[in-house]
Amino acid sequence: MSDSTTEAAELQQLAQGLAQLTHFALRYSSSAAADAAAAAWACKRLPLQDLQLIMEKGRDGWPHRLTAAVVQQIGSLQGLTKLILEGFIDQQACATHQQLCWALGRLTALRHLQLQDLQLATGITRSSSDAVFHHLDANDLEAAAAVAEAAAAARAAAGDAALVQLAGLQHLTHLLVNDLTHVYGTWQGLAELLSQMTAMEELTLGNIRLEHRVGSSSSSASASSSSSSSGGGRKGEGVEVLLAAVAQLTRLTQLSVIEMPVTAAAAAALARPPGARQLESLALVDCSLSVAAVQALASCCPLLRSLDLPLNKHVNDDALRSIGQQLQGLRHLGLQETGVTDAGVMSLSRLTTLTSIQLGEKSNVCEAARLLALRIPAWTIAATLEADAAAVAADTAAAEAAGARAERRCDLIWSLFFPPNEPVIGSSTGEVLLLKS
Repeated sequence: MSDSTTEAAELQQLAQGLAQLTHFALRYSSSAAADAAAAAWACKRLPLQDLQLIMEKGRDGWPHRLTAAVVQQIGSLQGLTKLILEGFIDQQACATHQQLCWALGRLTALRHLQLQDLQLATGITRSSSDAVFHHLDANDLEAAAAVAEAAAAARAAAGDAALVQLAGLQHLTHLLVNDLTHVYGTWQGLAELLSQMTAMEELTLGNIRLEHRVGSSSSSASASSSSSSSGGGRKGEGVEVLLAAVAQLTRLTQLSVIEMPVTAAAAAALARPPGARQLESLALVDCSLSVAAVQALASCCPLLRSLDLPLNKHVNDDALRSIGQQLQGLRHLGLQETGVTDAGVMSLSRLTTLTSIQLGEKSNVCEAARLLALRIPAWTIAATLEADAAAVAADTAAAEAAGARAERRCDLIWSLFFPPNEPVIGSSTGEVLLLKS
């Protein structure tokens, strides 16, 4: 549904008219939260198995909010096996992390869950924020930092308690969590939850920011360090905790990590037995990968068929040589905006199964090197490049010819409207006319 004027009554009438509906996808751009609430209420009347609420940017530019009422109603759809919530980016009057976890925890039949671009309520109490500002106003930075740290620890503990409510989702096979704001908890709490989802087959984790549990090895890290994107005392420590848990998911075949630092230590955590030996597809997008991290991953994924490493500028020719030596079954490799050169790409020619290499528009690798890596015969490459050059030349010549024809047409039109001072014979009448410029 794409009509932005959909009203609550129409949605409820739809629910009554389609009493056996099991799949419902709602895409619309209305800025009213009431529409989303009405959609959830309408869905509540149906035996739904698949619910997708995907909010697109409204024509008026106003964002959408995932209200507590909507979340509560979604939690009542006990038969859901697939749920997608995407594009709720307004913080005002929206649900909290705890409310969302409570609702999701009730959907024990769920197998596919996708949460993307969601803004949740901050959950910050007025008293704690007022206390921080009071100390800042008094120029007491240590007291302000202590209050802020205590509030963060309290939110993290509450977040972990909310994550425990998701224990009923241990049968999930597909999970995507990307760009969720004000989701509180600790890396350890999320790792413990993931380790229980032993049926997981496809997992995507993107742009997650959490704290470290008080009493953990990194709890002594400074507040400034713990608020970084990695959420730990050293870069990528939180991701390392997560990937150590992911390594225990023996049914996992597809893993994607987006905008989270995957260090060599994190890659090594994923490589620990049973590790990622069953992975067939791995995507690490903008993860600050090092050569050592790529080498560790290449050594532990013998079944890998697809590997995407875009936006990792430190991935270079040494990393490609490791890939060429270790991943003998690789079919697809994505290298957009990396540090590879012609030599590194051509070293992949030993991979006899490789059929696709993506380099991106900004790549410095020439087309001939890419074709050589795909084991295209040299004479075919030469003929292909020659044909491409001829096509470009032909296009250029055609463009020039078209331009010349257009110029002649312009000259002709100009001469008709502004001819020289000479008689012109009219073809139909034979009349002599004198046209003056």
